[in-house]
Amino acid sequence: MTIKIKFNDDPPSRGATALVLDLRNSTALHRLLKKKRERKLIVKMMIGIHEEILNYLYEHSGVEEDDFAFNDTGDGYIIVFANGSHAFSCVLCAVHLRNFLSKHIDKFNKELRIDRSNLRYSFGIGVHTAYARFIEMEYETSDNETFSKKFILGDAANSSARVESVTKNFVDVDLIITGNTRLKCHQQVEPKFKKLFSKDSSYMNPIGEVRHIVRDHKLDGHKLYTISAKFSAEYNRLKKTLK
Repeated sequence: MTIKIKFNDDPPSRGATALVLDLRNSTALHRLLKKKRERKLIVKMMIGIHEEILNYLYEHSGVEEDDFAFNDTGDGYIIVFANGSHAFSCVLCAVHLRNFLSKHIDKFNKELRIDRSNLRYSFGIGVHTAYARFIEMEYETSDNETFSKKFILGDAANSSARVESVTKNFVDVDLIITGNTRLKCHQQVEPKFKKLFSKDSSYMNPIGEVRHIVRDHKLDGHKLYTISAKFSAEYNRLKKTLK
């Protein structure tokens, strides 16, 4: 089969916000669970998560296709937004995925009926605002079939992966955003939503600061925040008042 590849070799660097979602213990459980019923459940879960992400991005995010990119990492996902309100769009996506996984992952663990290990599926999400480039590639086969793919480069994706790793230090924290993201959200949103992202917001809970996780030479480090479980209800309430 002959494949022709076209790509943009000099994409612009864009202000962007990235989230990294990691499904914890996936590799260990995949090795451990060998029954046909268990493997089918794992495949069903991964398909369900993938469908939820695609459905959100293409149907509910409100972001044009040219302004986001995502990669499946096997047991996780990288999603980058580069639209005019990229930080806000990314946080809404991260909160949506947290709500979805929190609702379904415990149920899934129970369905697996794991009795040979204390391992359980869990997850962590990290969000950071910086810069990114989207390299768009188009593949054309000898059968005239065309496939396209976006590759993600830049600090936003790499740094959000490091932020996600910080969630492993906490028992009850599964979503962390950086101060860069909180501030950019505050700048990007309509006035009615600014209270959600202000410094004294009850929906943004500071949990510390890191200096070396995010490698952008910021001398005073990056503040880290969790997002309150009450965020979604307040956002939806405020959204209704705009209509």
